[in-house]
Parts: sequence; structure tokens; C-alpha cells
Amino acid sequence: MEQPLTTANMSLSAAAALEKKVQSILNDVLSVTAIEEAFTGFLVHSEEEEQNKKKLCRDMFCQFWKAHAQQSGETILNIYVTHMFQLHSQKISLLFDILSYCVEKGYIQAKMVCDALLSNPNLDYKSKEVWRRSFQLIYGIIIKHIDYKGCRDLLKVLLEKIQLIPASVNIAYKNEMTQIKQVIALILDRQNFLLPAYFAVTEIQVIFPDSNLETGHWIVGEMLGAYVESFRAVARMVLITGRPHLLPIIGHSNTSGHAWKLDPHTLTFVLKGNLPFDKDQMKPQFELIRYALKQPYSRDTVCNIISLNKQQKQRSAVLEGQLAELVMVAMERSEEDMTAPADRYGTPYTPSGNTCPVSSSSLHSSSLSTFQTWLNYSTRR
Repeated sequence: MEQPLTTANMSLSAAAALEKKVQSILNDVLSVTAIEEAFTGFLVHSEEEEQNKKKLCRDMFCQFWKAHAQQSGETILNIYVTHMFQLHSQKISLLFDILSYCVEKGYIQAKMVCDALLSNPNLDYKSKEVWRRSFQLIYGIIIKHIDYKGCRDLLKVLLEKIQLIPASVNIAYKNEMTQIKQVIALILDRQNFLLPAYFAVTEIQVIFPDSNLETGHWIVGEMLGAYVESFRAVARMVLITGRPHLLPIIGHSNTSGHAWKLDPHTLTFVLKGNLPFDKDQMKPQFELIRYALKQPYSRDTVCNIISLNKQQKQRSAVLEGQLAELVMVAMERSEEDMTAPADRYGTPYTPSGNTCPVSSSSLHSSSLSTFQTWLNYSTRR
């Protein structure tokens, strides 16, 4: 079976020949008579003549497209768009009309046209006419001819294109920025049923991670921020309320419970999905792991929290780091207890001025022995 010709798999000579053929067709479409060229600006064509000319141009290109689309349709479309972007506004209008007609009649897939327009390097907001007509065409065909998978891909491309526009763009390009914003708003509008909202918020969170969207790019920052914020309640519904403040009771809590499961490399909760989770749910849970390490007989609980296999010799860098921190804290407290003033019975005062009925140094010694056991376990090969 013969493979379709693309710029990736066709030879340079074949690509050059095809490009020459496409340009020849476009030149025939855009050709004018010597009288029309000499008296341009003075001749006024009737509406019927204009319609006949457009029909002739459409038929000419459609006939060429049907003959070559199966083998090299993508390449032809890319050449067409590149050539179109290099023309002045009057001729651009006719070529955009031809593209729109081909999409409406089903000769060219709408997704293919959108991809060719958005991926072309000549599509720049500084070229106002090209930018305006491109997004007008995309806006017009997207709601009728593109499925949700295509809309998701287009949203990703549009958001990536927004990232390439500097935040300090001149206000003179406000209309151009409004046009790309309108296309994004069309895809995100839940009433249009173009794209499931969860897919949309996933793409937004992937392209704009860990950033405050509302204070981000002024073009779409407020709109995207409000859209993501609408999922805040959903993010809270799928999580345990107040989980960062919950602590297991060592020896009594279910050691296989999922509430305290942490990522073994980052010590953060394992969160599924790209939802706007609260910040305290996303930060490393150092307090949880340190609390568990301080308790006697907590090996099973800690191994379950960070998914360590007790039957295998494993080394956990994050666990070693937390153990070292706790050892240092215990040593510092022991030194403070040794230098702290005591009452007449020899009981050291606490920082609040009260006496400790039980010597804290004994507690620190117990902690140090527990930490030593953990260090031996975590560093064994």
C-alpha cells in the first residue's frame, strides 16, 4: 500500500515539484488580466462577477485537491497556507474563503486546516490581517466540524501559543489578543459541549503548573484562573478533609490505610488527576514522617507510608535525611537539658518555667536508640 506523502518521508525533489505545482495552481487562481492590473482601484466588478470568479477559483483548487489529497494532502495544505500568508490582504481573503468552502463541503478535514494554520511559523500577531483571518476561520469551523479530541489538541496548541506571546505585548495588539482569547473561550464554554471540562482543566494545569493564573498573562489569566477555580470544590471532594493534620496512632491505626500514603521520593501525598488541590495537600509531609519515626515500634507504619518493602534491602534517601534531622534535634535537646537550671530536687525547668516531673534526657536517649535502629535498617544493603 502506497504511503501518503508528507514533508517527512518524501524526497526533496518530489517536495519541490509538488510545491511548484501548488504555487502554479494558486497563481492561476489569483491571476488577473492586464487591464485589471492596469486599472486596479478604478474597476468595479458586479457582485455576480465576483461570485462567478470565486466559484471558478474554488472549483479549480478543489479539483486539484481531490486528485492529490490521498497521497500528499497534508503537504499541499502546508504549502497552501505558507503561500497564503505571504500575500497581501485582498488576495488572502479569497484563499481563506476557498479553505472555508472546502471544509464546509467536507473536502478537507477541519482539524487539518486548524493544525496547518496554527503550526505555520508565519502566523504572528504582528501580521494583523493574517492573524485576524486565521482565527476567524478557526472560530467559524471549530464548533461544527471538530470532535472533542480535536478540540483538546487545539486547546493545547492555543495555550502554548499564548505562552510565546510576551506579557509586555503592546496594547496596540489588543484586538489580535482578543481574537485568540475568543477561540479559547469558545472551547472552554460548557454550554457549547465541545470538550469535557475535566480534559480542559487538565491541559491548563499541565501547561501552566504551579502558577497563579489570575495574575498570569493578561490575555487569558483571569479567564483561565476562574475556570480552574471552578474545580476547587471537586478537588476537595475527592480528598480527605484536613488530611495534612491527621496523624496515625502507632500500633492501633490500620497500617495499610491509604490516608497517610506518601510518595517515596518527595514525601508528598499521592494525588491523582490535575485538579487545583489546596497547597497544604501538595507540600512535603515532613511532620507526618517525623512524627511516625519518633514513635516506638513504628517500623511497619513508616514502611507502609513510604511504600518500603520490609522483605527487601532498600535504601531511602528521604528517610535517611529525616532520620538525620531527628537525631540532630534529639542531640540538641539533650545538650539543652544538661545545661538547663534545676530546682532544689534536681529536676530541670522547662522553657515555660515549670519543672519536668520526668527527666527529658531519658526520653531523648530512648529516641536516639530508636533512631539508631532506623538508621541501621534504612542504610543496610
